[in-house]
Amino acid sequence: MALTVQPQIWGDWVVTEMVKIANIVTSPYIEFDTGVSIKEGEILLRIPKLKSLDVIGDDVRVTKTTQLTPNELEDYAELAPILRTGNAIQVTDVEIVSKGIDPLQALAPQIAQYNINQIQKKVKAVFVGVFASALATSHTYNASGIGDGKIDAGPIEDALQSVLGETSEGMTAMIMHSKVAADLKKKGLTYTILAPVFTDGLLTQGQIPTYWGKRIIVNDTICAPFTVDSVTYYPTYILGGQPAYVGFQKALNIYSDFDPSVGGGTNKLYWYSHFAVGFRGVSFSAGIDNPTTAQLATGSNWTKVAPDDKLIRVVRLITK
Repeated sequence: MALTVQPQIWGDWVVTEMVKIANIVTSPYIEFDTGVSIKEGEILLRIPKLKSLDVIGDDVRVTKTTQLTPNELEDYAELAPILRTGNAIQVTDVEIVSKGIDPLQALAPQIAQYNINQIQKKVKAVFVGVFASALATSHTYNASGIGDGKIDAGPIEDALQSVLGETSEGMTAMIMHSKVAADLKKKGLTYTILAPVFTDGLLTQGQIPTYWGKRIIVNDTICAPFTVDSVTYYPTYILGGQPAYVGFQKALNIYSDFDPSVGGGTNKLYWYSHFAVGFRGVSFSAGIDNPTTAQLATGSNWTKVAPDDKLIRVVRLITK
């Protein structure tokens, strides 16, 4: 029998599930914006920003003859590449009868999780690309040669101070590999807080590990290790706010089809998504239409545009 799918309802429902998953899994480091309008023909999403008032200089001493000249407010833009992706699945009626279940009917939650995982892979590539060049020096602290080279309180605090100085107190979270999280725990530097308290009720149970009030997110995808000269290194990202950005259209484009010629009839389900991925304070400078994951991870495709390094609220700490 043909699968009955109302594409608009399915699309809206899947995106709703994606937002729920994103709020729990990725909210500490990704701004997940579902209100973006991605138009046909666009290859970059422009995110306008105003520079701070620091650019207008010192105030003016006023006398009875002083005439103030208004300063123009300066702006800049972060450019995020727009990605267009899709996939499809199918099942025959013979398979439905033999298995006693219609797999497609229960797939909306899985499609939501699948798409979040795919977006996270793209975001990981953005992290790699941004820190390969644009933020390789200004926002990276290599502690792999200090002491045992593993994560510790000293390297964390040194990384924050060296990059952000007096503004480092606003950092709220850390993303790290599970191996690094274990090293930090072995040194007695992690503290657990009840999840409902830490997340204002978003999570209703469980505990969240923290380091001096900073939430610890264990993510082996974003913090995948890399090897140089047979030595393995681990990046840890210390965050203030959400440095990564995903601008997602309000609904997936979901289509269904039924082919009666094979297996008692074959139900097919297709979905397509358009979304932009970016990084605060950095622009995708390559004029590439629908870049690949490898192109997102290429350092030369990203350029720092923030007028002040301290506006980019992320520090990469490298340890063993």
